[in-house]
Amino acid sequence: MKKVDNRLQLVHDGQTKFYALRDITELSLARKTALDAQMIFADGAITKDLLKAIAKEAIKDIDEKKSIVNQSVYWNNILYRCSYPIDEDVSLRAAACVVFLEGEDIEGCSSSDIDKKVQLMKADQKAMDFFLPMGIELIPAYKPFVKGNFQNYFQTRRQVLKSLTPQP
Repeated sequence: MKKVDNRLQLVHDGQTKFYALRDITELSLARKTALDAQMIFADGAITKDLLKAIAKEAIKDIDEKKSIVNQSVYWNNILYRCSYPIDEDVSLRAAACVVFLEGEDIEGCSSSDIDKKVQLMKADQKAMDFFLPMGIELIPAYKPFVKGNFQNYFQTRRQVLKSLTPQP
């Protein structure tokens, strides 16, 4: 077991132990910058990777001269995301910016570390239930949409987005 920095406290003890700073004002510039990036994605209601994936599919359909209906589906997908903007991955990534694994560098913040923590969170339902609201609270753009049960929000959002995705 690696030694845990005394500035950290255990915040979630599940399949993986996650720690947070005792004093959040001590968050490093690198972590604040990573968190700011999540806020930019949240403001856009869609991540760059997802927008790119939707655009590639739309272009592919145009190139293959598929139905114009698919184009409508792609645009409706983007519009829906703007109406229901809280994204699960962005929320988890925001939480991952402010929590630490044992032995993790408190000052630094790499995309690979964030990705690793998000995967660990997703692999443990209790961790998901704990970190999803934390991430949502960290993103000011999400505050007007936070009402009631988070799980119902995400379940409904996933179902609608699936229905808005062209099926082969």
